[in-house]
Amino acid sequence: MTTFALFKLFSAVVAMAIGVVWILRRTVPVTSDNFGEVFHYIKGWDAVVTGIAVFAFGLALLLDALGVVVWIGEW
Repeated sequence: MTTFALFKLFSAVVAMAIGVVWILRRTVPVTSDNFGEVFHYIKGWDAVVTGIAVFAFGLALLLDALGVVVWIGEW
């Protein structure tokens, strides 16, 4: 792997982690008491959508870093 590919791979993992943490920290104060009931306490769906978008961006970077080509279609 080239240095640039490793950088993209690292960036992808970081972006996906930020997406997951964004969803958890912006929606519910997670404690040991309510960890299993996270989705019952979601306060803002905008935070969930933002977290999913960041996670998807990280996933796209990961696929690109691994050389996976996603064919969207012809223009």
